[in-house]
Amino acid sequence: MLMESTFLPGTLILVDGRINNARFLQRNFTRNDDVKYDKEGDITTFELLEERLGRYNLLGSDYF
Repeated sequence: MLMESTFLPGTLILVDGRINNARFLQRNFTRNDDVKYDKEGDITTFELLEERLGRYNLLGSDYF
């Protein structure tokens, strides 16, 4: 919860097999996240859906 403010747009968080922890995060994250649960693989993903912080803000994916 303390680190949420440092996440860059497009951050992907993978929660493997800990559905209660994933539900806790889903309830307590305050920013716009896309949450997907794969029941067969028992994996929950969170993707931060926000615009860039500014036109000069470079994301890690810009380098690859």
